[in-house]
Amino acid sequence: MMYVFGIVGLLGVAVFVVLLIISFFHKSPKQRWVIGILVSVLCISFSIMLSLNMELNQRADMVSRLGEPTLSEMEIRGLAYEVIMRATMGEQYDEVMTSLGKELNLSKQDEWDISVKVQDILKDIK
Repeated sequence: MMYVFGIVGLLGVAVFVVLLIISFFHKSPKQRWVIGILVSVLCISFSIMLSLNMELNQRADMVSRLGEPTLSEMEIRGLAYEVIMRATMGEQYDEVMTSLGKELNLSKQDEWDISVKVQDILKDIK
């Protein structure tokens, strides 16, 4: 729906600007075309607001489901190497992740990021 407003607004601006230019040459009233441009810009603004609102809602949904990430990229990489090393020494992957989660009070997002980084590192090794 938001894309419809954006497309209509962009097309409206283009059409009304052309009609405004034509009205300059024909010496006809220009009010209708200026109002049309303003309404088109309003449609574009409404589309942008809907888009930003949807992004904020998606972010809030992710945070509510996974928790706010608390680790930096370097910390995630270091913990991923620790997971790989401990798994190489014989510990089960699930046990390692559970113990890290309890020790460091990791959010679900952090655990997810560490798991993804472990997979990336293991993929690069092969």
